[in-house]
Amino acid sequence: MNTRALSLSVCAALSLLATPALAHKDDAHDIPFVSATAGLAYANVLAFSNDALLPGVTESREWGPHYGLTAGLRFGPVSFGAHGDLSRFRSYDIGTLGGVVELRLPIPVVQPWARVGFGYAWLGDVQVSTSLASCSPTSSSGACPSVRGWTLSGGAGLDVWLHRYLTLGVGLDVYVLNLTRSASPTTVNFERTGDSVGLQGALSVQVGLHI
Repeated sequence: MNTRALSLSVCAALSLLATPALAHKDDAHDIPFVSATAGLAYANVLAFSNDALLPGVTESREWGPHYGLTAGLRFGPVSFGAHGDLSRFRSYDIGTLGGVVELRLPIPVVQPWARVGFGYAWLGDVQVSTSLASCSPTSSSGACPSVRGWTLSGGAGLDVWLHRYLTLGVGLDVYVLNLTRSASPTTVNFERTGDSVGLQGALSVQVGLHI
């Protein structure tokens, strides 16, 4: 093999090796895709209204870690999936579970995206007063009323294709939380129901696997 032929062979091999790291599937369907997120969240469950959701608490501003998982189907620039996440705060945890629709701009390597979601929301591991010190997601105590409701979310971010099947990105999501507390027959402070409309924001890094 002469020098020119050898050089062409080497260049072709390097091209094949480099292509997967930059390529993405513009016209393909990812069935399924899975995306995991981790980051930092801020929450104020009393931000917009507070009708005794957490008795004795008039202000609720919390920072803590945020974790999430999304799985679904992608059809060109649009994807549909199920999303769940959990934020851990000092006074309570916030969990959400629901559906999400995402629109992705199909350009090479770096892809902006935006998404909206709607689903079920709840507060767990509430620690805002001594009467609730033992309340946890697995507690069966009658003094631990449930706090749950619905959430509407929206987010945007950027993904970078590291490989044909792998993306790494960053995103910002905002959640509106509409929560209601059930009444408890065993605790005077909770003998009436309560509700609120609050806010949560999460800045996170996400890793996506696209099959």
